[in-house]
Parts: sequence; C-alpha cells; structure tokens
Amino acid sequence: MAGTSAGTCIEPGARLLFHAGHDRQRNVAAKPTNHMLAAYKPSLRQYLVSNHYMDTLAFHTMSGQELISKFAPLSKDFLDTHR
Repeated sequence: MAGTSAGTCIEPGARLLFHAGHDRQRNVAAKPTNHMLAAYKPSLRQYLVSNHYMDTLAFHTMSGQELISKFAPLSKDFLDTHR
C-alpha cells in the first residue's frame, strides 16, 4: 500500500480511472481539471498531463500496482514498520 497524494493510500489491486474535469454541460474545463490535478503528487501530475490523460473525459485506467511502482516508492522506514 502506498500513497499518491497526502493522506491517500492505494492497494496494489486497486484500479484508478483518470479523466479531465468538466463543467455542468460536460465540456472539458481547465478549472475543475486543475483542481483535481492539484491533489496529486507532482510526479503523477506530470505523467497524467504528459500522456494527455487529463485532456478528455475518456477514462484512462491505471492499476494500483502501476501507481505504486511509478509514483510511490516506499521508504525503508515504511517497509520496516509494515512487514
């Protein structure tokens, strides 16, 4: 289990879906998209933007295991206390 933002934990078997934010008419909108992006760690935020995950309302799925391995390297202290 590891976090991708402050206070968030992700299990390896989780599946998370990312998409752009939208207005009430379901038009992609910068303000709600940026609001969501602000909740993520910088490395995840950069990945989502670079890969255009936040450009459309289409869902882009990432597994918990992928998120953990790419964006939440665990510290030795964490591993020692959670064995």
